[in-house]
Amino acid sequence: MKPHSCLFSLLFLAVLTSCIEDNTPDPYSGVVSLSVSSGTVTEGSTFEIQFSVDNPNGTNSAIGITYLISGTANGDDHSGASGVITIPVQESSATRMVEVYQDTLQEGTEFIFITIDEMRLPSGVEPSENLSATVQITDN
Repeated sequence: MKPHSCLFSLLFLAVLTSCIEDNTPDPYSGVVSLSVSSGTVTEGSTFEIQFSVDNPNGTNSAIGITYLISGTANGDDHSGASGVITIPVQESSATRMVEVYQDTLQEGTEFIFITIDEMRLPSGVEPSENLSATVQITDN
């Protein structure tokens, strides 16, 4: 093979390679948000935390959402704990149920703060303005 033939072959391969587009969809895409079924609950009741991803095309992979639970109410007051919830493939939401325990202590009003950990969102998942919620527990 002549030297200029090799050069032409390499240039052709480089041009061909640069023209190939990657049409593989991002496995994670959409805008994530958080909501609660009730902003005020009493001891002895439950509420839901709903994690949603707004993606009209569905997700190509399960999306793990890290969330944090804090507040003046602690683990003696409710079943909620920080963790990761998974939104399954082709689904748009996942729900976590939290039980608020009945007790005989006179505690007054307490609060649970739920927040999506924005720093741990998978690449391609964007935060919405609804990354946190507050639930007020009324002592009965």
